[in-house]
Amino acid sequence: MQVQHRNGVNWATLIAAVGLGIVLVGAFWTIVQTQFSAHSSLIVENRAEILERNRLLQEQIDRRFSATDKQIVILESTRPTTGELAATSKTLETILNRQEERIRALEQYLLGTRAPPSPAR
Repeated sequence: MQVQHRNGVNWATLIAAVGLGIVLVGAFWTIVQTQFSAHSSLIVENRAEILERNRLLQEQIDRRFSATDKQIVILESTRPTTGELAATSKTLETILNRQEERIRALEQYLLGTRAPPSPAR
């Protein structure tokens, strides 16, 4: 026996429709929660992977800086000082002056205005 409301509504059909709606909402909610859970675990995995990559890159950068620092120390220790450069410059200036004197003496000798030059020192 079916009970109908005054407006012709079947209560059993209405209750079944509401029950079906609740089941569908529950199923949808379960699907949404599962998707959120899956995305959350992916985010955690991606974050862990990013942190590991960051650690490896930081180690690589540290190694490169360490190697660069060692190279700088070597360059600084082998770089000539101002005094060493000045002494070398003075020595080269002396050698150059002697060579110029020798060239002048050879020119004068070839022109016949002077005796042969002494050998190079």
